[in-house]
Amino acid sequence: MGIFSFLGGLVSPVTNYLSARSADKTKIREAQIERIMTAENSAAELETILTESMRYSWKDEYWTVVLSIPAIACFFPVAAPHVLAGFEVLTTMPEFYQYWLGVCVVTSFGLRISK
Repeated sequence: MGIFSFLGGLVSPVTNYLSARSADKTKIREAQIERIMTAENSAAELETILTESMRYSWKDEYWTVVLSIPAIACFFPVAAPHVLAGFEVLTTMPEFYQYWLGVCVVTSFGLRISK
């Protein structure tokens, strides 16, 4: 029995160290998971708030009408040249204006722009 208690005395500190190290890794993983879950909950909550605030917004209806007018007018021979001329004028606008116009349209429909 003496040899077993001697070996137990040698192995015990190693197993205690490995057990503590494993517990620390588990705590770190749990903290990472908690941060991810909190971030996801915050993002979902923000999305809910933004959606609720846009509930009575008219921006998407406005842009739907604006974008529909040229599409419908193209089917009328009298209006088609005017629609084409309008788009040609838009291509001569400064690039920043074209970009921001696109941003307004895209964001009004709820799409996010990111790099």
